[in-house]
Amino acid sequence: MSDYFKMRDEKNLVKIDELLSGLPEFVGHFIVGISSVTSTLTRLNYANDIKIFLTHLSRYRFSGKPLEDITLSDMECVSPYDIERYMDGLTSYV
Repeated sequence: MSDYFKMRDEKNLVKIDELLSGLPEFVGHFIVGISSVTSTLTRLNYANDIKIFLTHLSRYRFSGKPLEDITLSDMECVSPYDIERYMDGLTSYV
């Protein structure tokens, strides 16, 4: 692997760690679980996407609950409407 790719991966790993520090523990478990079959860039983008989704849920579903306090039990309460509302809101990012 070239030095460029090593450096890029190291930077991505630092960014992933920074993101995960403010997210629920189960997100970290997911990211670690896919590490053997994904690149660091893919995992970084997944972590960013998950943070955006959880931020939306925190705001509209969980009454401002801090992201790192969202549990798997909370996630079981997410409805199809919550997901549709999130996806509708994504149009503002385009």
